[in-house]
Amino acid sequence: MLDQRLRATPEWQVEMAELLLLAGRPDEALPYILVAEEQLDSLRQTGARRKLAATLPDLKRRAQEAIQAGAAAQASP
Repeated sequence: MLDQRLRATPEWQVEMAELLLLAGRPDEALPYILVAEEQLDSLRQTGARRKLAATLPDLKRRAQEAIQAGAAAQASP
């Protein structure tokens, strides 16, 4: 059985990633962003998909920064 994330739309992937970031769970958000990127690369380009794809770099950066900040906070005494 396929992972549920692989069956969802890129829009759903991005929404889940945003919700997980808001919930303080960036490590869980990043895989959704990566799946959305892959899906958008393989789908026919439309205006809405291009607009969604344009949001991904910032979303990915936010997730990576939050992951790094969490790792730094755990490493400091």
